[in-house]
Amino acid sequence: MPRNGNFLVDAQAPAIAGLATNAEKESLFALGGAAEVACVAQLTDNVFNSCDNTLREKRAALLERFADGIDAIASELAQRISLESGLPVEQRKLEASKAVLQFRQFATVVRQGRFNYAAIESAHSKRPPRPR
Repeated sequence: MPRNGNFLVDAQAPAIAGLATNAEKESLFALGGAAEVACVAQLTDNVFNSCDNTLREKRAALLERFADGIDAIASELAQRISLESGLPVEQRKLEASKAVLQFRQFATVVRQGRFNYAAIESAHSKRPPRPR
């Protein structure tokens, strides 16, 4: 799928009123409204509900596919996010790497079934907070 600033909702590119088009130059950013947000929220809810009956191995494989997908376009993704946010490209690349790592780590947690158990870590009074 070409990455051209458009997005898909339920496998369709939504028609968005007010989106300026230029025949010589593709739009850099996609815009969406309340209808697109509501549609995506409903689709996400449907997928979330169907995951309740999915085997852990399939859930873990899906998380790894997310990681692979982000990893495959990390540089391009960093460029795009930098355009949208004004933040440095290198910082966006680090965030993409972090997201990939977290998806892979959570895939391991899901595969092992450790997400079923709560882990509450209380604060250590003698440890100072990390600087920001």
